[in-house]
Amino acid sequence: MPTCHSRFTTNDVDPLFHHVKAGMTVIHRSKDSNISMADVRRVSDQQESTQNPPLFEVIDVHTGVIRWISGHQITHIVPAL
Repeated sequence: MPTCHSRFTTNDVDPLFHHVKAGMTVIHRSKDSNISMADVRRVSDQQESTQNPPLFEVIDVHTGVIRWISGHQITHIVPAL
């Protein structure tokens, strides 16, 4: 089983989506449980909370498809090189 060595950890007090900004690359899980890598294009301006996370406009790195995802769908932040 792979181990995550990310410096970001998910918990109820400080969820992962609080660390995501436009220009970052993230890995997210879609509603049908597919995992994709995407570049964050824009973050919605809605009031964020743990129960109602912001929406992120992302561009899939493999297909180029642009879509909006919920902050709860983000599983990892890909470190910049």
